[in-house]
Amino acid sequence: MDLKCAISAALAAGVFAATPVLAADPSSSSDSERADKAFTRLDTNKDGNIDQNEAKARPRLEKNFSQYDKNHDGKLGKDEFAAALSALRTARAGQSGAAGSTADASRYFDSLDKNNDGNLDPAEVAAIPGLQKNFSQYDLDHNGKLGKDEFAAALSAQRSAAGGASAAAGATSSAVSFDSLDKNKDGNIDASEAAAASWLQQGFSQYDLDHNGKLGKDEFAAAQKSQAK
Repeated sequence: MDLKCAISAALAAGVFAATPVLAADPSSSSDSERADKAFTRLDTNKDGNIDQNEAKARPRLEKNFSQYDKNHDGKLGKDEFAAALSALRTARAGQSGAAGSTADASRYFDSLDKNNDGNLDPAEVAAIPGLQKNFSQYDLDHNGKLGKDEFAAALSAQRSAAGGASAAAGATSSAVSFDSLDKNKDGNIDASEAAAASWLQQGFSQYDLDHNGKLGKDEFAAAQKSQAK
């Protein structure tokens, strides 16, 4: 082999050896692309920055805007936005871990992902009305889909909200008494009397176990007990 061929062979071998090192991490590339797309969508005036008004489209971003605005110029550049997006995802993931099992969320995700594309669209989350209603809020990268991390965070938020609502209802139920609601003193609470306690009115038919259009003392006590759980 002459010198020229030897050099060519060595260069070729060097290129092939270097190729794996230069290969990009697919997940990192994907995260970067999603961040870029989200940035472009929010940057409505196309000035290359996201101001506080534009951030209103993402409540959590707007709420902590000053925290993410590292140079305090009233705008978020691409780097600042990417860092903010990462922080929001981390916070959501942390909430998910605290509220429930990641494995459970993953299995739930898989059961909803009917087309097995690794994402959930609004139609696929129809089984969870609260999630579907606030879909855009949980779609952190605004790509019209929820990935597993976004779904886990959304599920956690939904559980927390449900827990808070239940606790509030329980506290309210303990604050009212049968006698205070029984205005006509007939020993029962009818639907109009139940209107004074929204939690009772909303579940009236559920609590009316004998379906006579009234709640007796036992039925009212059972209703209160169910709210306190």
